[in-house]
Amino acid sequence: MRKTNLEKIAEEQKQIEQAKNRVKQLKQAHNADERKKRTNRLCKRHGHIEKVLPDIITLTDEQFEAFISETLLTDFTQRKLNSLMILNNIPDEPSEANTGDEATVAD
Repeated sequence: MRKTNLEKIAEEQKQIEQAKNRVKQLKQAHNADERKKRTNRLCKRHGHIEKVLPDIITLTDEQFEAFISETLLTDFTQRKLNSLMILNNIPDEPSEANTGDEATVAD
């Protein structure tokens, strides 16, 4: 027996919904993978900081944030970061922390 046009439409709509659900699941899996990678990266990097500077373990979160901000947002560290980014072929995009004064840092 042949399907009516309404039955064909309903079948196509069902397939569309299934495809949308598969896309949603793939996006969720991708986001979960990205979160795992970020967590792993943060743990490794913080672990390295604690290995090199064990005294930071005793700092509060606010003290640690102030320490990082004051030590890493210097001209020297910005130049070093820029040179590492160039070595890794990463385009030099201004970060949110840059206020425009750092434009001469790479000179």
